[in-house]
Amino acid sequence: MFTLPSTKNVTNLHSLWDSILYEFVGTPSMPFSYNDWSDLGTNITKMETAYSFNANEWETFNATQWAIESFEMSKSNVYADIKENVAPSDDYVRTSNY
Repeated sequence: MFTLPSTKNVTNLHSLWDSILYEFVGTPSMPFSYNDWSDLGTNITKMETAYSFNANEWETFNATQWAIESFEMSKSNVYADIKENVAPSDDYVRTSNY
């Protein structure tokens, strides 16, 4: 695991990218409260708006090609200019191409 100093409960590179570079951090307690559901809905709407696909894109989606492209992008973007156990720079967080 590629560990990082804990920031906003993000402790490794995988969780940094899962949180979309600290934009969506934290895990609500179960069961969800009204506010948790509201926050989740707001975050989903933000993600759907930012990363939308139209029906034609889904019909022609190639998962193998996507995986290959994702792997190549991770080598040049995700692992570039970052070191294990060192907090990512503000520049890394701000300019990463996601």
